[in-house]
Amino acid sequence: MFKNSVPGIMNNKRRLNVVVIAMAAFLFASCGPDSTDNTAEGVTSSLRAVPTGTGGSIETGAAKQGRGAGTGDPTSCVGKNSDDNQDEDGSMANRTIVVDRGCFNIRDRGNADGTPVIMIHGWPENSFMWKATTSYLNAGLRVIAPDLRGLGRSERTLDVNAYKKEELAKDVLAIADALNLTTFYVVGHDWGGIVAQEMALLAPTRVTKLVIINIPVILNYQAAADVTTYMNSVKYFPYWYQYFQMQPGLAEAMIPGNEEVWVPYFFSTKAADGTVPVIPEKSINHYVRAYKRANTPATGASYYRILSQDQAHWTQLVMSGKRFTMPSLYIYGNKDSVVIPANINYLSSCFDSITVQQIAAAHFVVDEKPQDVANLLNGFLVN
Repeated sequence: MFKNSVPGIMNNKRRLNVVVIAMAAFLFASCGPDSTDNTAEGVTSSLRAVPTGTGGSIETGAAKQGRGAGTGDPTSCVGKNSDDNQDEDGSMANRTIVVDRGCFNIRDRGNADGTPVIMIHGWPENSFMWKATTSYLNAGLRVIAPDLRGLGRSERTLDVNAYKKEELAKDVLAIADALNLTTFYVVGHDWGGIVAQEMALLAPTRVTKLVIINIPVILNYQAAADVTTYMNSVKYFPYWYQYFQMQPGLAEAMIPGNEEVWVPYFFSTKAADGTVPVIPEKSINHYVRAYKRANTPATGASYYRILSQDQAHWTQLVMSGKRFTMPSLYIYGNKDSVVIPANINYLSSCFDSITVQQIAAAHFVVDEKPQDVANLLNGFLVN
């Protein structure tokens, strides 16, 4: 889950300075000491990952040549837990891809002749979240769902700088290169939606359609200003878990051994209308097991610890006049209590072509309403 805090950028330069300074002051006042420490655990800046053996990997030539950079090591993927097989039904094969940027797990629908759709998960999930939706998707779509760095079965890099969202986008583009994908559709939920946006800006001729699900649009400075006004009125309480994880070492000290409390909490939190979302227990149990993998509290927290640097980058994108040029769809679970309705205002100012569709669901709309999400994807991607 992600917080709505792209700095509010106005046409007037003075207003810009005031908003950015105010947001920075709030962020650092709320987060205590340096929340952008160079490492996920706040101690060391080396690139390290959990070493476990993996099988069936794809290793590109670039990986063989670039491994000295630190992360392209086929032993750095974390592999499977002994009980992971209970979650697999053969519909999407897991495999390891090693590129010069690192070692990543992907789920692949396997229909090599289909139109490729890269589907990117959010936090605290992994690629498993797309399995139910994929079962309802048009057979002509080839779903490729990577585990982002630090989550699922992908490597647990402890350098927090690796979790800049532009860097995560480069990870996924490297995976696309390894799979020889020239052009593709991209779908992203939560942090995956931010990574999808970064991919679309980095490679606009390769990303031919873009789908964003329940996440702020990083170029939408007008909405960010409205959201800031609302969050001030509620003392930013919905963002508590983000500030908690920004504290150096706190997630590492408090989450291990408590994953069965920590992870399910977010899926059982009341929606904006007071109802409790119904998420399959099998999915939640899978996410709990994945979060128990060594160093995941640190790498999961890194998505938030690097946020101030992400925000500076997004400000520059807005100032340079960037837009999304490909046909785009925004799917909004309209009971979300973190990504609020104000987030989807002014979207036309950021896209050449944007359609907004709403589903009566909370933040984890893909887990909660997989068939509804698939129906919207089919209508947009296939037709």
